[in-house]
Amino acid sequence: MPSPMGESTVECGSLSSMLTVSFTIGDKVFDLYPEEYILKVDEGPQAQCISGFTALDVPPPRGPLW
Repeated sequence: MPSPMGESTVECGSLSSMLTVSFTIGDKVFDLYPEEYILKVDEGPQAQCISGFTALDVPPPRGPLW
């Protein structure tokens, strides 16, 4: 569940089971691995892992974005 700022946290221990996210732009595929789209803040039992993907809702008249 995203925070009020749109951030989502994940269990830091689950990175090895997370999927590779691929974007295709033109004919080129860009792969993002969990270590690249999850930000690990702090170390040890205090560590938090935050998704680099952020929820964003833009209402009309400026949105939706997609």
